Amino acid sequence: MKLTLGMLLSSALLLAQPGWHTVKDRTGACQVSVPPTWTILSTPGWVSSPEHMATMVLEGHRRYTPWSPETLKVLDVDKVFENSGKRSFYVTRPSKATPALVNYHVEVPGGAKACILQITATPSYSPQEIQAIALGLSAVK
Repeated sequence: MKLTLGMLLSSALLLAQPGWHTVKDRTGACQVSVPPTWTILSTPGWVSSPEHMATMVLEGHRRYTPWSPETLKVLDVDKVFENSGKRSFYVTRPSKATPALVNYHVEVPGGAKACILQITATPSYSPQEIQAIALGLSAVK
């Protein structure tokens, strides 16, 4: 989990990786790309990595706005990678119920509503791959 803001902002090359699958939410308004080794599940917006960690892309229920510091504290955020008008991207601390897992949360503007991506992973899962997936979340144009 050693992502840095510098890595986040300088990794635009990670976005367009050949062979990755594009997954859309159930409304077709939001999309994200995942590695070719991941399995697209029958529920729209859901995919699974070879390690069976779950990822989903959703259209939000509200317009996108960055999170306030108070809200990030309530959400028990471990690290904020970005919280700007372009994207919110953070990881939460492992919970007592699932100490072997962390949740990455990404939101981007998606027109009338935000596009939201949730990635559940082990703390040792490839931060570069999670970052590449997170940076690929977008509204369908």
